[in-house]
Amino acid sequence: MSSSRVTTEISVSNRQSALKIPISAVRRAVRGALEYAGLRPRNMSVVLVGQSEMIEVNRRFAKVLGTTDVLAFDLSEGPSAPGDTVTGEVVANAEL
Repeated sequence: MSSSRVTTEISVSNRQSALKIPISAVRRAVRGALEYAGLRPRNMSVVLVGQSEMIEVNRRFAKVLGTTDVLAFDLSEGPSAPGDTVTGEVVANAEL
């Protein structure tokens, strides 16, 4: 019997220096959240940012002045490989 299990590639980019955050812990948390939600994306990107960068990202993409804790982007639009279910990016404010 062959397994149809999809392996999710989780990339984590830490672009802040306020907190020491273990990348492996972020990957485990994302895998747990995806599993809990029943999602099996091929790719997931997590970007950890500081307060000033989050203010800029929030202004640029959400058209909101000020900060927020998390922004999520669905990147599954457009051409995708067969079997792709969700491809996304999460930008998290590590200072909140």
